[in-house]
Amino acid sequence: MLERKIVCITGMPGAGKSFVSEAFSRRGGKIIVMSQQLRRKYVEEGYAGESFENFAARMREKYGRDIVAKLSLEGIETKDSLVIMEGVRNREEVDLFSRKGKTVVVAVHAPPRLRRERLLARMRDVEETTIEAIVKRDMENLKLGIGEVIAMADYMIVNDDGLDQFKSRIEEVVRRVLEDGSS
Repeated sequence: MLERKIVCITGMPGAGKSFVSEAFSRRGGKIIVMSQQLRRKYVEEGYAGESFENFAARMREKYGRDIVAKLSLEGIETKDSLVIMEGVRNREEVDLFSRKGKTVVVAVHAPPRLRRERLLARMRDVEETTIEAIVKRDMENLKLGIGEVIAMADYMIVNDDGLDQFKSRIEEVVRRVLEDGSS
């Protein structure tokens, strides 16, 4: 039986992680968006009036820095041979995934100015409605350890040109990861 491959997608908000996840999904991978797993838990266990960020901090303090990875692992089925963990935030999460299968880390980078423009344009979250809120969220991600995960990535995809160039870079990395998974 082939060993499960877990592709950890990391990058700051607005860098383009979902594009990378979708490219792996088209090759048969199962996407697990880690923040959605935590949001599910927030709905179940968040205190009245508690912000999502405060809930996340409370969960990490109570259950460890890899709690979101633990929640995300619940979404893996035995048949899943290629799993994409979108939104890895710290080294402890990568370490946990490494105990569950062959793990490859793919970082997506985009310059802060471009990321902020994208976040303001999509306004997916209430937290992303001002530059100040986006900068605050960036700092929170850095405190969680995302910078270390990005720095230690097996592959880096830079998203600073047009969409066609970005998609081409993604396809090259996906091909390389699926061929052998090593850097």
